[in-house]
Amino acid sequence: MNQRRRVTIFAAAGAAVAVTAGAVVAVSANGATDQFDASGTSAQADAPAPFGESNLPTGEPNSGAATSDSTTPDERAIPTSKKRKLARTFAVKTKDPVFFITVDDGNTKNAAALKYVTTNKIPATVFLTNAAVAGQWDYFRKFAAAGGTVENHTMTHRSLTSGGTPLSYEICRPQAIYGAKFGRIPTLLRPPYGNGGYVTTAKKTRKAIDATASACGIQHVVMWNAVAENGSFKFIRGSLKRGDIVLFHFTPNLAGELKTVMRMAAKKGLHPAPLTNYLK
Repeated sequence: MNQRRRVTIFAAAGAAVAVTAGAVVAVSANGATDQFDASGTSAQADAPAPFGESNLPTGEPNSGAATSDSTTPDERAIPTSKKRKLARTFAVKTKDPVFFITVDDGNTKNAAALKYVTTNKIPATVFLTNAAVAGQWDYFRKFAAAGGTVENHTMTHRSLTSGGTPLSYEICRPQAIYGAKFGRIPTLLRPPYGNGGYVTTAKKTRKAIDATASACGIQHVVMWNAVAENGSFKFIRGSLKRGDIVLFHFTPNLAGELKTVMRMAAKKGLHPAPLTNYLK
């Protein structure tokens, strides 16, 4: 499908940042966008030194056939959500002058990004992949401390729509682990690659994801309608607007991307807000 594009230029850390918006998108019933490309690769050049990068895992521990859901004594009991059919949220309908910063995976523990969010008290919603933690729980605890939360981005980042993915392990195991490590069991799930979040997901697959997620306390599947990638921003609605859920990743570019979006927000009279305050 052909797309017409608009490009706006912003200055970020001394470099030009292109903000590109696709004019042809699918829109869900609640006005949110559907079918948005969000690959999470990021350039490595000119980045501040990462926090504990040498301790990152080289693969995906406990992936593949592992399906154990056993818990250790310090892990909390997981509540069951009353919702059996979970909403897919791409943007929040609100009259408040807010937008939402969400950061995925956890691969690069960037010291500059952590300093920026803590110094400026930015509420960031962290969608954490357990395989990327590398034992550095305190980094993510601090990252979400200014009103944000740590939420679920699965154990190993396997696609939830692949037939061989053990859904209970990928979705429910992080619930127990994060509840123990962060003192709160996540209520939000972001599916890896967005798979399972789009209207094109097979009904049987979507039902299986919802049933598994609900059984271990997930109440919402969170998508996005704007993305930061390689220092650039793409906005489905042309520019940053109230209610936007902006997708970032833990990459060496994160500090600069956060500074850029905050400048955009200031010009629009917007400020970041905790996503869980708006998804009940």
